[in-house]
Amino acid sequence: MTGVDAKCMYSDMDGDLWVGTSTDGLLRFKDAAIRMYTTADGLPANYAMAVLSSHDGTLWVGSNCGGVSRFDGQSFKAYKEPEGLLNSCVWSMAEDSNHDLWIGTWGGGIFRFRDGHFTQPARTLRCLVWWWKGCHGNCIRSFETSSTGLLARHCEMLSATPGHTVSKRN
Repeated sequence: MTGVDAKCMYSDMDGDLWVGTSTDGLLRFKDAAIRMYTTADGLPANYAMAVLSSHDGTLWVGSNCGGVSRFDGQSFKAYKEPEGLLNSCVWSMAEDSNHDLWIGTWGGGIFRFRDGHFTQPARTLRCLVWWWKGCHGNCIRSFETSSTGLLARHCEMLSATPGHTVSKRN
């Protein structure tokens, strides 16, 4: 393996290091071994932008133009448009205190994943992200969770509370 263009890194509950790349898929560093997962292994795209281990240890991978995938240790299950993800260019993910996954996309805004389906509860948030000076569309590059809600970062910081009220944070 030569020259990997890493897009994200994540350490899971077992201490394994996962690295998403722009061309080589998803790399797993476990002990002294490296395992590469690509489209040949069922990953929907070799451009892995986000990796997240949820509360139950499930590994989620966000792919640029490949949607969101759930990895059970053996295979990937992709979630895209049929499940309600209207934009498959996933750039960020977070899990909130209710164990909902929040998906940030490049050009499609924010989506919540619950019970196998996506919804886009913060229509206002999409509009705000589109409107702010310097943004290139509905693009969410990173998330944080806190006890008071979900924070999405792009050009400015937004806070979406559990009731989905959106406010700008200083």
